[in-house]
Amino acid sequence: MKKTLIMSVLAGLAVAASADTVTVLNADFELGANPVADSWTRVDGAGVNSSPSCYAETVGGFGTGRNMHLKSDGGNYIQQLLVLSDAGVMDATTYNDFTIGMDYGQRQNGSDSNIRIALWNTTTGIELAGADQVITGAIETWILGSWNLTYNSSAQTFGDAIALRITNLDPDLGGDAWRNTASIDNVTVTAIPEPATMGLLAAFGGSILFIRRKLMM
Repeated sequence: MKKTLIMSVLAGLAVAASADTVTVLNADFELGANPVADSWTRVDGAGVNSSPSCYAETVGGFGTGRNMHLKSDGGNYIQQLLVLSDAGVMDATTYNDFTIGMDYGQRQNGSDSNIRIALWNTTTGIELAGADQVITGAIETWILGSWNLTYNSSAQTFGDAIALRITNLDPDLGGDAWRNTASIDNVTVTAIPEPATMGLLAAFGGSILFIRRKLMM
């Protein structure tokens, strides 16, 4: 019985020490009535000639499913709070290393589209980490992208919420905003526990192994 209990604890430690997949709600933008995507907040940029700046719908060569489009209206973006399946909204102090994945492409390619993939502390309104991506190439062709984002989680306050934000960085092009439309789909987020947490788990695991050897003698 003791051996079984110890092995169960060790198995739990292995799971706790591994990377955690964050729940991204409506990650493929299939839910909602055009132009809205359920679970995502859409914030239009400065442009007034091309509304809405952010919209989800089925278009052209991107296939039959819905995807999100960000026009060049002067900083428009979409955002979603990050959620852990067993803990609710993610705390900004829990992790410091994230991998963001998604498909991206261009709805129209009058010129390159420029987007920023970032993590934000929504309590303080401060960007924690981000990466810029230039979208070039054929119109309506998907590219699978991956970005590693890290920040100093110890500098955050317990209870602060964290969100993923994707922004079109292109300036307001007025009536031509549609010509620089970035498209995204199938968003994923993976969070890697803090090194300090990993060390604590490793130390605890070593103690458990020591106790197990003693019990088996």
